[in-house]
Amino acid sequence: MGDNFPGRITIGGVLRLHPAPESGISQEDWDDKIDRFLAEINETSPEFGWHNYNLKRTADILSRLDEKQQLVCCDDEASYGEFSELEELCRELGLPYDRWSDHKYEYDSCVSMWRPGMNKPFECDSNSSEVAVIDRNPVLEAYQLLLCNEGTDVGRLSLVQRMLQSALYPGGVDELVEPSPLQPFTIEN
Repeated sequence: MGDNFPGRITIGGVLRLHPAPESGISQEDWDDKIDRFLAEINETSPEFGWHNYNLKRTADILSRLDEKQQLVCCDDEASYGEFSELEELCRELGLPYDRWSDHKYEYDSCVSMWRPGMNKPFECDSNSSEVAVIDRNPVLEAYQLLLCNEGTDVGRLSLVQRMLQSALYPGGVDELVEPSPLQPFTIEN
């Protein structure tokens, strides 16, 4: 059993009630995913310390959106501050999300963002205000290399680019751009 600590996932995008024809997924299997999605939401609450959602139908989600028209799901005792099954269902249903996991013990706070088209979520350390943070030392080393006059300009710039890329994307580069802002949550028939 893992450690449990606070986590929040904000879901946006379009929940399609029918699978795309090219997906090869049957309507029955798609409906099953949506039912599991709703069940996972009902295991969370709209705010920390509140009672869990009690949504009966998918359409009920629309009445629970926040001021940005996004679905916010919180859990004071999420496993490692994550929502593994809900996050997987969001990816399967094509729903973009941002997740924040609080720090506890030796675990740092973390932000995770996924958008359709990404191979895997973008993750990085964060502070308690959900702002991404990076290690200062690799950035400082890259800056110092920019200032030195050793080597060719092209070689130095290429090395600086790799150093900064490694500092900004410690888990590897899935995409060289930051995920786009989360869109409002809607349901499409």
